Amino acid sequence: MFDVVDDATYMQELLVEMLGEMGYEARTFTSAFEYLDFVHSDAFTEPLAVISDVRMPQMGGYELMQSVQEIHPKIRFVMMTGESDIRDEYRNHACMYLGKPFDFNSLTRAIEAVGACASRGPSPELCRRVTHDHEKFDVEGWSCPHSSDDAESVS
Repeated sequence: MFDVVDDATYMQELLVEMLGEMGYEARTFTSAFEYLDFVHSDAFTEPLAVISDVRMPQMGGYELMQSVQEIHPKIRFVMMTGESDIRDEYRNHACMYLGKPFDFNSLTRAIEAVGACASRGPSPELCRRVTHDHEKFDVEGWSCPHSSDDAESVS
């Protein structure tokens, strides 16, 4: 199960369809506040990851990620953004960064990595084998937020 947080309905539909083709279910949320309400509810169950847009009205994806990780620090985030850089204070909090627009292959690799991380455990080596957009965003010294080997980094 993946949770998708994006204010654009077409993006939610696209992600649900792509995740479904990979054998995953997805819950969708139209805002960070809607997702936080769900996180605080009795109905909440941890997803494999949250896929969130960075830019949303009222509360952005970075702030959402920080709020959720204060409650559930092990939840993985895949952040989607059309911006050219990642805010410094959030660089090592997300598992993946996907540049928008992204293609099916980029999303597929990110989802496969999240699945492998969930089943085999996090590792810097797993992250190194995944092609994602860290290079695009110049996230120098990025390290997996869930890896026990924080000294290793992805370049």
